[in-house]
Amino acid sequence: MFKLGIVSLIFLIALMIVPINFVSAQSGNLYVDNDYGFKIKYPQGWEVTENPVFGTGGSGIVAFMDTSSNSKYRPNFHIMYDKDSEIFDGLMSISDKELEKMLSSSIDSSNNLKILNMDVKKFEDRIIMDTEMIVSADIGNSSDESFIKMKKHSVIYYFDTGARYTIVSSIMQNDYDYANSKFERSLQTFVVNGYENSPQRVLDTSSESTSSNTSSKEGGGCLIATAAYGSEMAPQVQLLREIRDNQLLNTEAGSAFMGTFNDVYYSFSPTIADMERESPMFKEIVKLGLTPMLSSLSIMENAESESEVLSLGLSVIALNLGMYLGIPAIVIIGIKNKFRKIRL
Repeated sequence: MFKLGIVSLIFLIALMIVPINFVSAQSGNLYVDNDYGFKIKYPQGWEVTENPVFGTGGSGIVAFMDTSSNSKYRPNFHIMYDKDSEIFDGLMSISDKELEKMLSSSIDSSNNLKILNMDVKKFEDRIIMDTEMIVSADIGNSSDESFIKMKKHSVIYYFDTGARYTIVSSIMQNDYDYANSKFERSLQTFVVNGYENSPQRVLDTSSESTSSNTSSKEGGGCLIATAAYGSEMAPQVQLLREIRDNQLLNTEAGSAFMGTFNDVYYSFSPTIADMERESPMFKEIVKLGLTPMLSSLSIMENAESESEVLSLGLSVIALNLGMYLGIPAIVIIGIKNKFRKIRL
């Protein structure tokens, strides 16, 4: 409850300041691929190349490159797609340690490759393998630079449909720290259609520029509420979705609010949602904590104009601050005063 109160306080500050300069808070562009059913936010200023062809003869869906870099081999990452309906069940049938060992041996097929770390996570409908490695690449030149070392960060997503998305970055060691941080932020925004409640950050696309001719206004899902109530079709989750789509996203202030809200909310909500799925008791505690907020948010259903969204939004935030911070603070102070009198 305390965390929910803190988030409400952040919302209050955000609602007051984001209309001033909302665009500056958005870093990066959204790439949407309707053919392969995914979207990802790539770093601002990076160049987009569709259907890239690599030196090994392989091909991918799209590649992104840092054209502002002064390095001879600029930081970049690309996305590839494959589908095998049998591979998911096979990977799910073995233990995590066996899976890591098997994948490690399959990756380390070259003497020029060293795996730095590997992390495999299993969920009911997806497996995520995250690997960082150092690669020594022979570029075939006769100069002293014929052999270079770079770091690769590879993330492979296996879905229960058999779809497999591979996202790989290639970055020279001198550029790795700054470029990989941008790559990791992009990974947090990677969403596959039909898996919006994945453990990745879900991206609200309502105010983003896209690299395709199609834009989306569907926004992200409410991970915490969906995990608490067990379904996206639960009345409580639908209430949140309707307020977002019908009230907030239809006004300038509401859209600005949702942009900042998503940046804050999706930085911690996947972790809480995972904890809910793992602990039924924690799930019930979260559900109990959400009830007062959901009741207060129903007030927003009456907002139709810009001014009503602002006034009712501020009222809802103030009400939640009172419920989640004010009342507990009063109770704590009262208990302290009571014990103080007893001691006297």
